Amino acid sequence: MVNISKKYLEENLKLEIWNKFLKSVNRVKSVKELIQVLEKNFTKSELVMLEKRLGIIYLLEKGFKYREIEEILDVMPTTISFLKKGFKNSVKIVKKNKKTKEFGVPGWMLKKNSKFPTSYSGKGRWRI
Repeated sequence: MVNISKKYLEENLKLEIWNKFLKSVNRVKSVKELIQVLEKNFTKSELVMLEKRLGIIYLLEKGFKYREIEEILDVMPTTISFLKKGFKNSVKIVKKNKKTKEFGVPGWMLKKNSKFPTSYSGKGRWRI
């Protein structure tokens, strides 16, 4: 698994980076050239992860079952499910819940006038 910092890029910088990457990919005329561009920008483990994810989408489109995809690509069913949901819901609009605060915690987890979740009573895991 690849370790990723939790710090996100500013939106303008992110758009500039994607535009530059898109320009380099647009110059590609063959699969071999695309692989060379990707090898310059990604580590081997990142490329394997990308290939497996693209493979999952391809096999789902072909009608393969989860179990078959797991065996062929050696991936977890949760990864297949994640990609299948993302692939199907890529245009889905999410309505905002009035009780949800800015950091995305569901309203039922919040105390009144608090930005923090209520304490979880099961096994004493979430004491606040």
